Amino acid sequence: MAEIEHRQLLTDLNTLATEAKEPKALPNAQVMQSEGQRRQVKIDVQSGHATLWIGGVWRLVEPLPDWSSVVGEESVDRLVVRTDRLEHWDSSLPLFLNEMEDWCRERDIDFVTDEVPAELRQLMSRFPKLNRSIQKRSEEASVVFPWPGLGFPTIGAEIKAILAFIGNTFLSFVSLLTRPGRFRWRDCLIEMVQCGPHALFIVGLLSFLIGGTLSFQGAIQLEQLGADIYVVDLVSLAVMREIGALITAVVLAGRTGAAFAAQIANMKVGGEIDALETVGIPSIDFLVLPRLIALLLMMPLMTLYADCLGMIGGLMVALSTVDVSALEFWVKAKALLGLNDVGLGIIKSIIFALLIGFAGCYRGFQSERTSAGVGAAATSAVVTGILLIIVANAILSPIAKILGI
Repeated sequence: MAEIEHRQLLTDLNTLATEAKEPKALPNAQVMQSEGQRRQVKIDVQSGHATLWIGGVWRLVEPLPDWSSVVGEESVDRLVVRTDRLEHWDSSLPLFLNEMEDWCRERDIDFVTDEVPAELRQLMSRFPKLNRSIQKRSEEASVVFPWPGLGFPTIGAEIKAILAFIGNTFLSFVSLLTRPGRFRWRDCLIEMVQCGPHALFIVGLLSFLIGGTLSFQGAIQLEQLGADIYVVDLVSLAVMREIGALITAVVLAGRTGAAFAAQIANMKVGGEIDALETVGIPSIDFLVLPRLIALLLMMPLMTLYADCLGMIGGLMVALSTVDVSALEFWVKAKALLGLNDVGLGIIKSIIFALLIGFAGCYRGFQSERTSAGVGAAATSAVVTGILLIIVANAILSPIAKILGI
């Protein structure tokens, strides 16, 4: 349903069009790109003053022209845009003009759009500012680690982008608290189903098997010491405090985090995120908050479910390997575990949910506008999410010990 609404926004943009008279031929003009009679872009450079003539039909489904290579190294201090031959246009034209404006701003070139239709100038002012040249330089200066999905630009630029994304998300969340009626609960419920009931089988299976494996390995060692009963302590504490939340987070990072990144990256490739920003809908409110809140609501429940399956797996193995009955296992686990043990797992699950949601959505927004970029964003989201989960768990466990939790 959400994707249909996104495409409807894009369709509304594509209905915008302008018509004007055709200009006379330009004898000194360079033809930058012409796709039949559909899209026409010509540039005329005289004494440092350039006039860019835009005409024909502009459609979002066609790739944007690479016009900066045509200007080359010529000295230009003023660029005037004319749209005398423009027949029909959609959101691809203001996107192209914004890239031109960014290019001129970098080189201190006056960018004049007085001859551009008023509605086109209005759309340009609302379009998100893009800067491909800066992005290209940052990609060329990136340091690529040997592990897949860990290609980072310079550390300063990466940290700045991450902090900006976190800040925008926080502001959107504050706005949600003040105006809860604007929140898209339908999208949130859809995402809750995806990261909750649809993941029950894989989370339950892995938790059951890991609980059983932990019980089996612990029983082998404890049996040599005549301390078979302590396998209950091992399984109960490990599952409740560590294993349940960790397994759930890793599974959802590979399943849900990758899905978040792929969905958002695919929308970016299709221009749907640009369409949202153009009509004044913040993409963070529309795309990030429903997914993030869905994870925050479902992750604790999935962790409790994983805890139960892990305990059952440990019980099944303990019954067949050590001299302990189901009743003894239950009584000892009930006496050993407290609310602090269960609460620690819940707290970890909430923190892990934030990390998974941020990693998936952030990598989706940072993806390239290509089909390969969608796959790279999904891979990067999984690697980043799992890495953050492991690091966070390594930090939280000693802190819990110090605090006596």
